[in-house]
Formats: sequence, structure tokens, C-alpha cells
Amino acid sequence: MRRLILTALCVVALGATAFGATLRVPKDYETIQDAVDAAENGDVIVVKKGTYHESVEIALREDVTLKAAGKVVIDGGNTLDGLQIGLVENVTVTGFTILNAVGPGVRIVGTDGVTVSKCRVEGSGGAGVVIESCRNLRIDRCRIESTVGQGVLVAEGTGNPASMNCAVTRCRMRETGQTAIQFQTGEAHLAEKNRLEGGEIYTILVRAPRSVCRKNRISGSENTSVMVDVDEVTVEKNRIDTAGAHGIFVLGGDCIVAKNRVKEAAEAGIRLQGTGNRAEKNRVGACGFGFQVYGSGNEIVGNRAKQCLTAVDDFTPQANLYEKNNFDPPPAMPI
Repeated sequence: MRRLILTALCVVALGATAFGATLRVPKDYETIQDAVDAAENGDVIVVKKGTYHESVEIALREDVTLKAAGKVVIDGGNTLDGLQIGLVENVTVTGFTILNAVGPGVRIVGTDGVTVSKCRVEGSGGAGVVIESCRNLRIDRCRIESTVGQGVLVAEGTGNPASMNCAVTRCRMRETGQTAIQFQTGEAHLAEKNRLEGGEIYTILVRAPRSVCRKNRISGSENTSVMVDVDEVTVEKNRIDTAGAHGIFVLGGDCIVAKNRVKEAAEAGIRLQGTGNRAEKNRVGACGFGFQVYGSGNEIVGNRAKQCLTAVDDFTPQANLYEKNNFDPPPAMPI
């Protein structure tokens, strides 16, 4: 019996350590920042609905959760920062509306295992979300709109390691600045199942190798919908409607462009301007050019282009491989 009691006490003690405490705003702490400053590793901070005119910074914490109970607004009033997360591990933020930040709505620096989910970011003076030197990060089911800068920017950190394995999934973005999603640096990032509208220059810009753009729905791009400016990127199963220039533009090499649907791009539905790329099983319609290929060693296999002014534009078709494509009208050049 004594052994059982001691075992039970140990389990209770370990459970208390593992699960942490619950801190409530404004019941226990007047401001969100006060609760964050008081939190210890493993704690959960629950914020009651309301508008909080403050800037919030989470730093030097592990396994902390910050969540909204009801509609919680962090309003920077165009004079304060929004939410900043730095030098933390396994921190989760969910359910907040972040308005009118003077700079980025959310800035995340030097973290591992951070998740920001079900948040709304609007009216930021910079990007909606800026990510620097982070690993294993996820921005999920967020809504970002009316930002001066990008929707989500994976940026270069000054003197710090580049970001790796950052994912932007199931988000909605509109009226963002130059781009909705920009993977400027790092590697192995993911943009998946997002709904994106507009983008002054690009809707998605990828400069991080081994990244993947998959199953996104993109509409109303003012210029190019997906721009790939690096090697070894996969662009697959995206749906693109209406682009002022190109649907998909690949400047890098050894990229895979597969099973995408592109329609009503003013210039090319898919443009390959590199070497060693493979375009496979894409469907392109009502574009200026179905495919533009300005490189060598590319493989264009099993694609379909219909109702385009020109199905294929390739100055050196003998330098590329064409197989099992359905082009209507047929290209004038022998391929």
C-alpha cells in the first residue's frame, strides 16, 4: 500500500510539472503581456474576449500556449508592434485578431516548433507575418489581408542561420503587398492548400531550394502567380485563375511542375527558363502561350494546352524533350 501511495504522489508531481498552470487574462493578469511575463515553461495563457491596446512579446519560453477565448483583438493603433515571438521552442498561439500594427503584424525570430493558427492579421504597416531564422514553424488557417508588405515573408536574418521547414497551410490572403507568400531564404518550406488573391508582383515567390507549393488556389494575380527563382522546387496540383503575366514562371533548374491547372494568364500559362526542369500532366487554357520554354534539357510530358493563342513557344525545341502532349492548336514548330 505504501508503495502504491508513493507511486501515485510521484505521478501527481510529474503531471503538475508536465502540464503547467493556466493563467487567465484579465482575471489573473490585467494585460496579455503581464501574463506572458509571469508564465513559466509549460503554462497555458487564456485571454478573455475583448480588445487589448498593447504589443505582446513572447521570449525565452518553452512549451507555452497562448490562446483566445472568444474574439480577442490585439490593436496596435498604428503606433505599436503586434505580436513578437523570439528565442522560444514549442510555443503555440491560436485564435487572435491582430490589427493595425506599426510594422509586421506577427514577427517570429530564432524559434523552433512554433505554431500560429486561426489568427487574423489585418492592416499591418509591414508584412502580415515575418519569419527569421526559424525551424519547424507552421502558420495554419490564418487570414491575412490589407497589409503594406507581404502576407507571409520568410526573410533573411542578420547574422543568424537561415530558416528551414517553415509551412504556410490553409490560410487565406488578399490585398497583400508585393507578394502573398515569399520564401526569400532558407530551404524546404511548404505552401499548401492556401487561397490567395492578388499580389502586386507575384502571388507566391520561391527563392528557397527544396520547397514545395502544392494545392493552392490563386486568383487575380496582377503579374505572375507563382515565381520560382531557385533550383529544386516542386510546384504541383495548384489551381491558377487569371494572371496579368505568367501562371507559373520557373527560372531555376531541376524543378518539377506537375498536375497544375492554369487558365487566363495574359502571357504564358507555364514558362520554363532554366535547365533540367520537368513539366508533367499540367492543364493550360485560354492563355497567351500555353508553354514557353527558353532553356535546355527540359522535359514537357503529358501536358494539355487548349484555346491559347500559341500552344508552344520554344526557340530550341531540339534541346528539350516533348512527349505525349495534347496541344490545340498544334505548334508550328516540329517537336
